[in-house]
Amino acid sequence: MVKAITTREFDYTLLEERGLPEAERTVFQLRRLTAEERFKLQDGMATASDAGQRLHPHLGDMTRQAILAGLLGWHNLTDEQGRPVEFKRSTKSLNVLGRNCLPPEAAMLDYFGDGTLAELAAAIQDGAVLSEDDAGN
Repeated sequence: MVKAITTREFDYTLLEERGLPEAERTVFQLRRLTAEERFKLQDGMATASDAGQRLHPHLGDMTRQAILAGLLGWHNLTDEQGRPVEFKRSTKSLNVLGRNCLPPEAAMLDYFGDGTLAELAAAIQDGAVLSEDDAGN
């Protein structure tokens, strides 16, 4: 049976950290994109060239837009020396996917590799819907 996803904001732990003790996990606060925001994101996925013979994907821009629209904060993130890393928002409103928001400061995204950003963007788009295998981990 299909279940409606009614929670817009949620906590998310990266797949690689789910086996760690709870005190050692970083928890990200995310906001699930609305259907309209997901449609706008998908519209920008790729452009065609050479009379439609070649597609040019825009995966980096899709990831960036999802993160800017959906990353609300984190707790228990530390740097290499074990010091807490504070989440900071921009003080300037930005229109992302048709919605005005105060996104994370640009430097916040520099803390993470491509794989982490891609996983967070996917969770933001899907609302952290997990398979039964993922939920068991």
